[in-house]
Amino acid sequence: MSTIPIKKELREEWDKVTGPGLYSVLGDAAYQYMCERLKWISLDRGDPHTILVIGSDDEKARFFKQMVEMGVVDEGEWNPWFFFYNDYVPEGEEDYQARGTTSEVDTEDFCNFIRNARVKEFYPVGVVVILYEDLGDVGEHYQKYLDRLLKIPVWRGSTLEKHIELPVFNVSRTDNTWWEFSKASASIPPQD
Repeated sequence: MSTIPIKKELREEWDKVTGPGLYSVLGDAAYQYMCERLKWISLDRGDPHTILVIGSDDEKARFFKQMVEMGVVDEGEWNPWFFFYNDYVPEGEEDYQARGTTSEVDTEDFCNFIRNARVKEFYPVGVVVILYEDLGDVGEHYQKYLDRLLKIPVWRGSTLEKHIELPVFNVSRTDNTWWEFSKASASIPPQD
């Protein structure tokens, strides 16, 4: 991916968008900016975090190529800085399918990893990146369970101990005539 010049004013505006919640990442410049922000997070060895990446194997390959080009990680050296689930073939199917927030089971797996990253010998998850899940048809509930990643309950027995709230970068397709890096909200309403 070639470097896109981002105007100073736009970069300063995007720098102000912080904290947990759902972020919209639209267009190549916003994608590049997100990758730069992830570089800051992943290179902070004083406060290390793991980045959970959700998307198809092809999109993850493109993303990790960008991370290697930016000097964030060496080729194939993702752990413990990044974690992802590989595509799989569902029972009775022939084609590979990406794990994503369209599936309740996959989303619960993501939440369980976030809750238990340290047990699995990763750092605490600091950010979730969702790569191009915006492929649903009109009326179809793509990203149906995305809201569950925004406020993850942690239980100790039957007692709610806390909630984990993280930045969730939702990378979407656009015709690239405009760019947006914005915080959509701290939560989204559940879809029926």
